[in-house]
Amino acid sequence: MAKQANPGKHPETDITTSDRLWQATSFGLPLLLYIVTLAPTVTLEDSGSFITAAKFLGVAHPSGYPLWCLIAHAFTWLPFGGIAERVHLCSAFFAAATCWLVYLTAVMLTSRRISALLAALALGISRIFWSQAVIAEVYTLNAFFTILLIHLTLRWQLTQENRWLFLLAFTSGLALTNHPKIILVVPVVWVWALWSHWRRVLVPRVLFVIGLLIVLGLSVYLYLPLRARSDPPVNWHKPDTLAKTLNHIQRASYFAPEEGVRYLGGTSDVVRHTLTAWKTSATAVSWPLAIIALFGLIHTWRQRRDFALLSLALFLLHTFLFNAYVHATYSDVWRFAHRVYYIPAHVMTSLWIAFGLAVIEGWLRNRLQHSVRLSGLARRNWLVAGLFLALVLVPLIQNYSHAGHRGDQRARNFGLDFVSVLPRGAGILPVGDTVVTTACDPSSSAWANRTFCASGSGSAALNGGTSRPTS
Repeated sequence: MAKQANPGKHPETDITTSDRLWQATSFGLPLLLYIVTLAPTVTLEDSGSFITAAKFLGVAHPSGYPLWCLIAHAFTWLPFGGIAERVHLCSAFFAAATCWLVYLTAVMLTSRRISALLAALALGISRIFWSQAVIAEVYTLNAFFTILLIHLTLRWQLTQENRWLFLLAFTSGLALTNHPKIILVVPVVWVWALWSHWRRVLVPRVLFVIGLLIVLGLSVYLYLPLRARSDPPVNWHKPDTLAKTLNHIQRASYFAPEEGVRYLGGTSDVVRHTLTAWKTSATAVSWPLAIIALFGLIHTWRQRRDFALLSLALFLLHTFLFNAYVHATYSDVWRFAHRVYYIPAHVMTSLWIAFGLAVIEGWLRNRLQHSVRLSGLARRNWLVAGLFLALVLVPLIQNYSHAGHRGDQRARNFGLDFVSVLPRGAGILPVGDTVVTTACDPSSSAWANRTFCASGSGSAALNGGTSRPTS
């Protein structure tokens, strides 16, 4: 059942029933976990704003996240659950899909199914990734694109078929319409893709198709001015002109003078944020797996130096370079806010875990094959799987109460309590967007005929289902 994958197999034509079962497990187990721990209603932070934007095809806060809004809106048409649950399920789906792609990529790199599956599950149960998989947020879709870009590049390197290169081009443009931070991934992946095969790309026809597909993917940004002109309930900054749209995409409001307090950190703050990012990435699951990841990185450096350089570059870009660019003050607020930006680094850590486990798996198999009591291949496979499974069961139990949102009604109760005491037609001007994003629940009628105006950079208003920009 757990036979070693054959690295010489063609990745598409030689897929067996056993391969499909392993792939289904890598997707199905995380998805089941997320469904069980899914938030039942609106949660804290940006949840209410995102849910409303998804339901009414609105314009979310900068950079607008048009692709996420379109996909999440499709989930609102599911025939079960409330609107909030359906949008949360969008995050769960792409989190599970990310685990599936981690498994596929790890198998391609290590040819070890058990190790690849455990590495995918390790990412799936990591505290921060799990917490974003059960609420309305954009970060699991961003993680999905991160590993998808890597996977497509591996496919192209393996087959040298231009269809994978063209799919990589379209995905690159599309990924940029979900979250701007993917810009830290796209150019690095392309450098890796072209490092030894650049002559195959420097062909006029190929370059033209690549450019066309990138632009086609980026065209999703047309959603912003088109939807802004229809005046949806959530319409941040109303980007209905080219200038406003570009400003919204570039998150210009977050760099306005009044937002300068975000970026007052010095060198010591950058260092402390970076060390926190590294610690977070190492302990997202557990210290034993962090040690295995480090061992895996060392092994990767020896066996696949090109991939080691790629993964290490992406890890440092999302931890050190990101904090060096933002240079935020080191505080509980910004440490908490930045935690989700390190998720792509956690994806790299999971791939290193796969390499580390693959080495350990090979060593265990060699030791166990000489055991008389464990002479059967199936017995050895089950023993190895059992030993590895223990590495994820403990963090699964530990992270359950921290990452899961099963039965979480805090934000909804706060929002309803806050709104219910106000007379119809009342206006609210909060400092920041905390009240707005928790009080916005499109599945409730309590917010109808009240006006919410986010102060500062959050220029949006909700008024009984209509929107008016505020300045």
